[in-house]
Amino acid sequence: MNARRLSFAELHQEVLEALRSQNPNWVQPDGASPIYDNYEARLTELLGLGSPSENGESQVSERNSG
Repeated sequence: MNARRLSFAELHQEVLEALRSQNPNWVQPDGASPIYDNYEARLTELLGLGSPSENGESQVSERNSG
């Protein structure tokens, strides 16, 4: 088996994408998703990957990749 190891940043992104796809009811008609944003902020904090920016996108530190 030749499975590729994911970096923290890649794993972080996969978790967030899974949350969004499994919980479409979290997305409001205007595209906003406060619940998703809260999950992203907490996951980012727990993984120590940086802090969410003002526009809701995470600022991922490259120190944990590899």
